[in-house]
Formats: sequence, structure tokens, C-alpha cells
Amino acid sequence: MKVFTVGMLCVQVLVSVPFQGWSQPRAPLTGANAACNSGPVLAGGLPDTLSGPEFVPDDSGFVTIFNGKNLKGWWEGCGSTHSDLDKTNGGIWLVDSANGLLFANQNTNGAGSVLMTNKSYGNYELVFDLWPSFGNDAGVFNRVTAAGNCYQTGIDYLSGSSVGGVYFEGGYTGGGRNVDPYVFGSTRTTITIGTNSNSTNRLDTITKLYGTPLDYGCPATGCGPANWTAMWDTGGWNQMRVQFFGTGASALNKVHNFAWIRKLGASKWIPTVRDSVQFNTPANPVGIQIHGTTAQWGNRNGNWYRNIKIRPLTDQGVPILATTSVRRTGGVSQQGTLRFAAGVLSGTLERPSEITLRDVGGELLDRISRPSGNFRYPLNSMAPGILLIQVKTDQRIESFRVARVFE
Repeated sequence: MKVFTVGMLCVQVLVSVPFQGWSQPRAPLTGANAACNSGPVLAGGLPDTLSGPEFVPDDSGFVTIFNGKNLKGWWEGCGSTHSDLDKTNGGIWLVDSANGLLFANQNTNGAGSVLMTNKSYGNYELVFDLWPSFGNDAGVFNRVTAAGNCYQTGIDYLSGSSVGGVYFEGGYTGGGRNVDPYVFGSTRTTITIGTNSNSTNRLDTITKLYGTPLDYGCPATGCGPANWTAMWDTGGWNQMRVQFFGTGASALNKVHNFAWIRKLGASKWIPTVRDSVQFNTPANPVGIQIHGTTAQWGNRNGNWYRNIKIRPLTDQGVPILATTSVRRTGGVSQQGTLRFAAGVLSGTLERPSEITLRDVGGELLDRISRPSGNFRYPLNSMAPGILLIQVKTDQRIESFRVARVFE
């Protein structure tokens, strides 16, 4: 066991050894984590976050917020009802530093807690790997308050609930919202559709409206119970994606909670929920929950997470890339003179550059390399809309947006 001190947070990290034959990454970690925090951990008066060259945004704008070594950048909040059975210690959060894993388990006394980022986020996209144990109730707590109020994206891996639904947690907007695109039966391999679903967020409906079911191994009519094990690895790693954005200030700018899942290694994200409410909440931490009470945490093998990344979005859900400067048609890049007009990207590059083009959702359209000097690149084959452009040289990276408007 190693002990790290991060700001005011003392974190125990159990170093693992290879373990053969376990149905999860390894045997459950044991031990007690440090006591609950009263609020975010600060460094120099600012939220204590990860720093260094490995914690800068990648080409898509995502940045790692869990380093796989300790809980730097996070704090354990015990202000919600999930910690009522132990307001001092809360749940159990441990790190397998040899394998870069975050382990979450309910305390033996039934107490849970919420592991929260020190930094607050307003509009963002969160992606991570997860391997929960069936029988355990967890979730992503979006814009969570210290008291645990939030617009939750569920990781409710237990009978009668779902992974990838939404829930008003802790009295958020008065409570009462609970949307499951499907629900688990008595085992992790069986689901049914209908209970707690609404017309848009039924699994069969949402995969047809906002995806291509054939890409997921489902019929064209949408994904259903017969397709579940093709969509979700019941004995391995899966991935989850959450987009949370919007001001909630008006009916035209609601707060949106969108979620997707997929097996690790799959190329296509499978939509599970697209929910929206008109309720104005400020930026707050992002949290991961351990539900309190043993009835909601029936598997002592715990839950596992890794590769937790986040990228900022606008309040309209548009990704904001690293060092973004927002420019419209005719915008000029500071890497030289780079213009977009009449469907052509053109200009003069001061240095040899790699130019990456993505659509508004962050999907790669093309990546080209050009020497210094003049160049032209027609974009007429690409549909109109917002184009995300990144220009990378040996000295720096610049990203910006242009509107593709063809006359």
C-alpha cells in the first residue's frame, strides 16, 4: 500500500499484482480511503487539477481527468443522503496504480458517497471505460452540488433499472424524473423495454431515430432485448459517453442530458437517452456515485473505471477544441494566412503543418499535411455547416471554427 498526499487529500493506493481467473479486472481492492472532504481541494486558491504534458487536450479537445495513479483532481463528497450511514468516511474509493484503475465500493456499513472533480464544469462531454458489478447502483452526477443534487446519468446496473438512463437526484427541480430506455431483468444478460421509458427514449426508438441499428448488430427497426449482448459486454469493459449542456434559461435553450454506450473496441456509439429540461443550474463538479444502503449495492466486487476524459462544449453542444479561436467565413489563422471562402480552404502556411478537419460532432473528415507556403484545399464535397479546423506545427497547435456556407 502506498499513501499519497494531494493538497489536503490523503489517498491510499493499493498496488495490484496479476490476478488470474477473476471475472473483473482483478479481485476487489480492500482498505479504507481517506475521510470525506468538506469541499474541492485547492492549490494556490484554485481547484487542484492535473497538469503536465500528458494532461493537455488531444486533437478532439478531450483531456484526461483521472491519472490512474491517485485521486489528484478529485474530492469525496459526503453531503448527500448516500452517506447518511457514515458522514465521516462515506464510500470506498481506491486506485490500482499498476493498472490505472479506479475502484468504487460501498462501505461495509452501507455508506456511499460521490467522488467529485475539484474543477467545476458547465457544458461538457465525458467519456470513460467502466466495468460495474451487477447489482450495484451508480451514476454520473452532472453539475452536482455538495448536497448531491444533480441531473444524473444512470449507471444503475441492477434489476429494474438501466445503464444510460436519467434521474433527478436529491430533489433536483423537485424530483420525480426517472427515464430508463430499458430495464434489466434478474440477470445482466436480460433486458425488457417499456418500464420507465417514454416515447423517445425507448431503446428500440432512440437507436432508430438517432443511430443506425444495423451498425450495432440490431435490426433496422431498432435495438431490443434480443440484441442486448451484442451491444453490451456482460463480462468485460464497456464505454460510456455523456453530453451535458445548455443554460436552461428558456424553452429554446434547455439543459440536455444525452448518453451513449458501447463495448470496448466498438467503433459506433449506441444512443440510450436524449433528455432535456428547462431548469437553470450553474457550473458545478462532475461526480461519480456510490449509492448508499445495501439494497442498492448488492455486489461487493465493486465497480471499476478508467480512462476518464472530458472536453468542453458550448451551450449548444458544440465541442470547443484546444486553444480555440472562433472564426466565421473568411477567418484567418495565426499560423499564417488561412482562409475559407467559396468552399475552398486556402492560404499561406509559415511552417510545415498538419491540418485536421472535423465536423461539428468531432468526427474526423480528413487530415492533410502541407509544407510551408501557399496551398488550396476544396471542401465542396462536404456538407454545409460548422467545420472544426486544427493546424499543428512543430511549435504549437491552433484550432478554430468556420461556417461552410456555399452559394
